[in-house]
Amino acid sequence: MSHSILIAILVASQILSQSLLPSLPNGHAGLTDEIKQTAYERNLNLDPASVGIKKDPSLIAPIISANSAIALDLNSGTVLYSKDAYQTLPIASITKLMTALLVLEDGRLDEMAQISEKAASLPGSKAWLYPGDYMKVEDLLKANLIHSANDASMVLAEFVAGSEEAFVEKMNRKVLELKLAGTHFENPVGYDNNENYSTAYELTLLAKKLWEYPLFRQIVGTRSETIYSEGGSAYKLESTNDLLKSYLKVYGMKTGTTDAAGQALVAIGEVDGGRQILTVVLNSPDRYHETKVIFDWTERAYEFD
Repeated sequence: MSHSILIAILVASQILSQSLLPSLPNGHAGLTDEIKQTAYERNLNLDPASVGIKKDPSLIAPIISANSAIALDLNSGTVLYSKDAYQTLPIASITKLMTALLVLEDGRLDEMAQISEKAASLPGSKAWLYPGDYMKVEDLLKANLIHSANDASMVLAEFVAGSEEAFVEKMNRKVLELKLAGTHFENPVGYDNNENYSTAYELTLLAKKLWEYPLFRQIVGTRSETIYSEGGSAYKLESTNDLLKSYLKVYGMKTGTTDAAGQALVAIGEVDGGRQILTVVLNSPDRYHETKVIFDWTERAYEFD
């Protein structure tokens, strides 16, 4: 190996090792020092060896182009890979995970919700719901998560809280409850807005909370389903998560794409030995490829007891 190549490898290794160190978010107005410190302290118990996870020191962490990324061992909460994981970034339709959490906590999944003109007229990804019709809340939740339907997200927000504005207040109260220092919401859909953001690390905390719900696990692992309104209209939902049909053992989760956020993906899957790994990539040029790279490297680099 030439001297120049060796130097390049050592420099890359040093940069990546620094990225594994926890860092505080870059900050937004309204985030208190106390919450920032709580999140920082929560990220310190992250030595894989301390929870019986052995790492092959010869395998250098992969270099990816996403602005921010993380891989987390679901069982222990240990971070296995990290790249600027506390950087606050727009998250596009990953926002719909918080929308889903509030709907699940509300619990009225068997009730019917009316589709408003406002919801039906929203731009972007949608199920093309008919205004004035009614649909079961559980089916709207499926449209929100499987199809990333903006109209369904808005109907859910209006049903749970009475208005979009009241629902956003609930979203941000939940942020404080979960002590998410670098997260704030401005809408239930994920439209670009300077005040709609999160971090890769904090999205793993939100995803872990959602993974406690069996219905959520079932929905995000669904590749396609047809739902029906009270008026008899049928809506075919197709998952936006292409990893559900890849070679990886991916159970599902959520995609997001906007001009500001780029390509984003939260994914959960299984590596050899049955260990569940949770990953996030934000503003990636190729979210599926880079998530595969992280999963493949994690499987090779770590030995789980």
